[in-house]
Amino acid sequence: MEMTISPLDNRYYPEMEELSIYFSEEAWIGHRVYVEVEYFEYLITLLKERGYIPKNEIIKTRKLIESILLNGNMKKECIQQVKDIEKTTKHDIKAIEYWLRQKYKELHPDSKNDYSEYIHLGLTSQDINSVAFSIQLKSTINNIIFPTLKNLVNKILTLSDKWKSIVFLAMTHGQPAVPTLLGKEMKVFVERLYYLAKKLERHQHLTKFGGAVGNLNAHYAAFPDIDWNEEMDIFCNKFGLKRWHYTTQISNYDDIGILSSILVSINTALLDLSRDAWLYISRGIFSLKLDEGQVGSSTMPQKVNPINFENAEGNLQMANTLLQFFQTKLPVSRMQRDLTDSTTLRNYGSSLGYMLIAFKNIDRGLNKLKPNTEFIEKELNSHPEILAEPVQIIMRKYCLSDAYDLLKYVSQKKEVFETEQEFIKCVITSITKNYKNVKKEMLDEISKLSVKTYYGAVSNLLNF
Repeated sequence: MEMTISPLDNRYYPEMEELSIYFSEEAWIGHRVYVEVEYFEYLITLLKERGYIPKNEIIKTRKLIESILLNGNMKKECIQQVKDIEKTTKHDIKAIEYWLRQKYKELHPDSKNDYSEYIHLGLTSQDINSVAFSIQLKSTINNIIFPTLKNLVNKILTLSDKWKSIVFLAMTHGQPAVPTLLGKEMKVFVERLYYLAKKLERHQHLTKFGGAVGNLNAHYAAFPDIDWNEEMDIFCNKFGLKRWHYTTQISNYDDIGILSSILVSINTALLDLSRDAWLYISRGIFSLKLDEGQVGSSTMPQKVNPINFENAEGNLQMANTLLQFFQTKLPVSRMQRDLTDSTTLRNYGSSLGYMLIAFKNIDRGLNKLKPNTEFIEKELNSHPEILAEPVQIIMRKYCLSDAYDLLKYVSQKKEVFETEQEFIKCVITSITKNYKNVKKEMLDEISKLSVKTYYGAVSNLLNF
């Protein structure tokens, strides 16, 4: 076992292993090498078209890429070579540039012109870093986070349809309120997450690609007849990215701030779901299906704990702590730049790792939930006073004054109503005692009220 510090790299690694292809140290080097080579090829092609490089000059950009990649990923020996150079340069992007020049020269041993000088030409480190990071982030959101979230929302939707007819006691302020439907309460989270998932899906990823302080000074100095702003837009569009046109040396990061905000909102909705599930389990609304061999306590054999929802809650809070920091820190930099964004961004993958762990634990937790229908019915029947709301509304419909106050007095009496029939009888007695000429149809309506049918109506329009 490696002596790692973060639980993301040991205990929880199997939960988020797929993130490593985007946010490991090797992936970070690989993505930046990829952007450097793509820029080199784009620049060579453009300069050939404009006559700065002879069109018959053989520059093996594709061979360069093929010598670096294995099954779409950077070869491990190549990554190590870059790291070895960085020990001398103490600069990661310069190490990549020097290494690519070496690889180029190996492919062009007899070339009269050393076009390896065109590698990283006119760029600053943050041009490469920004595009590489935006590609990483966009790919992770599109290929991992969004699909996992979508599957989770569909799971909740499936359960809501399965439990759509289960009437149970709603609690407001922790007190018995009125009946509601278990399926409907699950759809509260479906609708919230659907709304947020759409925002995530439509998010526009931006990047910075403009030279030392964003003005493309060096490009215009070397090749003044080329519209570099337009060319850099075209280059960034190759990766599905929009380019910031006015920047300092680094990205403006407002797009990542907004993305972080969306992710925080998604996590907050799931945190709410996790806590509600925990409370419903504690209350007895749900029982938990056991995993084979599962132990709830080292000393109390009877325990079956809601560990998946607790794990999810902790990891969602970890993710949000980081994401809220990214949201407010990244868009702030001293004048044309400081280096604080660099070390900060290296931790972004951790926030997504905590999210992914939480998503998967919620999914497992949902699979274990089993509505305890016997308890649900018993609890619901134990609180016939929740019919006070419809009674006073019906009375007001018939223009009886002070209906609310009458029902407040009846429903908050010290005595306990054992059945809804007992409660309704008490209510009708109070009405006939306090009002003259009470209409029979009103009393009939009140008599028909039941905790099992007083749950309103809910929309059936949601489909993710």
